[in-house]
Amino acid sequence: MQTVPPTAGPLAACPHCGARVAKPTGPVRFEYGVGVVGNQRCDKCGANWRYQWQDRKTRRRRGFLFPAFVVLLVAAIVVGAVALASSREPDYPTAWNARIRPIATRVETLRGLSFQHPVKVNFLAPSEFESRLAADTGDAADRRRQAERTAALMRTMGLLGADVDLTRAENAIRAAGTLAYYDDDTKQVYVRGTGPLTVDQRVALAHELTHVLQDQVYDLNKLSRRARESDSGSLDAFEALVEGDATRVQDLYVAGLPPAERDDYARRALAAQPATQERTADVPAVVSAAFGAPHVFGEPVTQVLAAEGGNASVDAAIDGPPPSTRIYFDPGAVKQAKPIPPVPDLDDDEQRLPALDDRDDHFDNFTFYLMLAAKLDLPTALRAADAFSTGSQVAYTSGGRTCLRAAINGVTRASSRYLYDVLGRWTATMPHAGVSFTATGVLLNSCDPGDRATTPDNARIQRAVRVAAGRDELVGALARQPLPIGLAVCAARVLVQQPEFRDAILDGTGFDRPTPAMVQASADAGQACRADPKTGVP
Repeated sequence: MQTVPPTAGPLAACPHCGARVAKPTGPVRFEYGVGVVGNQRCDKCGANWRYQWQDRKTRRRRGFLFPAFVVLLVAAIVVGAVALASSREPDYPTAWNARIRPIATRVETLRGLSFQHPVKVNFLAPSEFESRLAADTGDAADRRRQAERTAALMRTMGLLGADVDLTRAENAIRAAGTLAYYDDDTKQVYVRGTGPLTVDQRVALAHELTHVLQDQVYDLNKLSRRARESDSGSLDAFEALVEGDATRVQDLYVAGLPPAERDDYARRALAAQPATQERTADVPAVVSAAFGAPHVFGEPVTQVLAAEGGNASVDAAIDGPPPSTRIYFDPGAVKQAKPIPPVPDLDDDEQRLPALDDRDDHFDNFTFYLMLAAKLDLPTALRAADAFSTGSQVAYTSGGRTCLRAAINGVTRASSRYLYDVLGRWTATMPHAGVSFTATGVLLNSCDPGDRATTPDNARIQRAVRVAAGRDELVGALARQPLPIGLAVCAARVLVQQPEFRDAILDGTGFDRPTPAMVQASADAGQACRADPKTGVP
């Protein structure tokens, strides 16, 4: 498969052979780390390339379906969010606002659930919206204390440089990208902007009203507490289901818009990019990935669930046992979260740090993947993420340094041995780290390098996120054929281990025009996975 880097707009001639090519008429989409792009192909030589979609005064009209990464815009930024904390008595209107009613009706139809009552939707000036958003994030001192601890732990894992202000980065992400959010305290929706209702505000409202439905039917506070207190699942993974479901409905809402409005939506997304990029220019990609993972992976995971059983499968996942972030790598593992292993013991001269929340002892699959992807090659990091089953951790101080000790179990004993070998390579890149193979799995130790800590390269992290999320989208495409989820997960795992499939995700050419070798590889993967669904797991 021949490819070239993204061009600044569609080309009139093939960059490989010079033959004239037709103007593109297919859909454009948003790609994490790139922007709004489309595909072109030369029928003469078979070359494929991406172009960055440009807004022009005169151009052909095209349909536009926003993809899973619409919620990111540039750096895992949130289209909408749920503020979870209940204390005040809510105030419900007797009827929907006239501007909101058609959106609410459409969301009910798409989601297959019914509102118990309307909620108030508040339209705020941007400055007022951002002030309220900042106030809804909790006590500033507590947030900074937690951010400092999180930053130190991220440094122990090679994920953050010594000069990164995590609180400032989080604030930049939150303020730059949030168009609307549902507050589970007031039971109201807040929207940025006070003028006439624009198409991007309507789409954001479709997302937020899905959260309202989820809350009224399932009680998001209750389910979030259950996930937070789980000894196997994680709050991040639960939030991925919640956000992914809302983004899935949001995408369906966009798909039902007239072509001119879909085009307007694409144009507004482009127009928002410069300001968003400016506000998040100093935010490392690894911070965006860590904060934005539920939004990045939630949509493809819920698409896989919907392919299996529609809204009912998504309902069962949201209301079922809390999953772990293994679902980011195996969407079929929604009901397969395993209890974490016993938290590692500390030596007498090591002081355990106070817990900041109920999840402090969980060492999760996605963090492990980012940690490896920051230092090692991408195929190895992805294979290790597949080999990872569960983990626990303890934060402590030793010799004045913040340190982390993690007990990690592989899917099988052989998987644990593979993880031990991989972590041996990883610890060689860190100044104060070591790993040992135990009777139950792997034990990892690493301490904060302090001033020697460096932030991972943005492009490296963006590639890691794009490949993992793109693999989930491939699972969804296979599941819609339809294939059983287990078979689809296995086949995607095997295929994306191959450079040609991995490159198709990274360069954006996708799988619409597979080469003969890719077709044969798909057949081979299907045969291998039917014989053993764990094929491809180290």
